[in-house]
Amino acid sequence: MRLILLVILMVVTRFPLSQGFLHLFDASWAVFFLCGLWSRSLKELALGFFTLTFVSIGVDAVALGPKLVASYCMTPAYMGMPLAYLSLMLFGRLLQHSESQTQLNTLLTSLRLVCVALVASLVAFGVSNWLFYQFSGYFEAMTAGEYWGRVFWRYWPSYAVIMGGYALICHYLLPRAVALYQGSQAIENDAILTSNSSSKKLPNE
Repeated sequence: MRLILLVILMVVTRFPLSQGFLHLFDASWAVFFLCGLWSRSLKELALGFFTLTFVSIGVDAVALGPKLVASYCMTPAYMGMPLAYLSLMLFGRLLQHSESQTQLNTLLTSLRLVCVALVASLVAFGVSNWLFYQFSGYFEAMTAGEYWGRVFWRYWPSYAVIMGGYALICHYLLPRAVALYQGSQAIENDAILTSNSSSKKLPNE
């Protein structure tokens, strides 16, 4: 069920359904990270990795259409993107193991998630951009230092913030909001049942 939700989240945010401010930020990196965090076994981890990688490639192919081959990003380096995705999933898996070993309050667990997500985004950004620098064929005349100086502070912070935000919302805030809502509904239903049962009692003579 969670894998299906992650697929939906990826498709809705990765595919350009709308333009301008209505277009959602791409949640793909957070989706791979959450899949690693939520997978309960290596089998689920592998299934999630291959499913989400296939979906990501499919969405890109459909979104670009006839422009796929001529797209700036569609170079031999694109074939290495699964390595970046895998690194995100492994960090999610590492966080899951850490959460199972220690019990912290909500604030500290949320802070830990954000910190791990930031490190994971940094590693994935490094992998994907190293591949792009080495194999895209665009930067023969540019040194590695010059390339990193141009792309790091310009792009990585937005990747990190978007990924950390989605991960925090999906893993902590939404489940707790749903739990609070369900709890309030249960209290309200109990109050209604108590009121109804009281009204049906005969008055004492």
